[in-house]
Amino acid sequence: MQQPMVPVLFLQTTNLVLTILFTVELLIKHVALGVLGYWSNGFNALDGVIVVASLVDLGLQYSGASVQFPSPPFLLGSSCFVLQTSKTDDKG
Repeated sequence: MQQPMVPVLFLQTTNLVLTILFTVELLIKHVALGVLGYWSNGFNALDGVIVVASLVDLGLQYSGASVQFPSPPFLLGSSCFVLQTSKTDDKG
């Protein structure tokens, strides 16, 4: 069954914008804390893994690669956003 284009476009755009914002946050924290300082904090490491997964997701989505996922690729990024925003105690 064909999905409506408006929700799909909205989710893809939101995924792109939020991934860019979280990537900028990662880069700023790397500059401020240093690479080792960033990755030694558990919450920052979780953020970093989520951002890298989101970047891989976007790379596959926009490269035109013919990778088959069980669900649309943009859902991985959306899941990563949910994981990232569900943190309760960010000390970094």
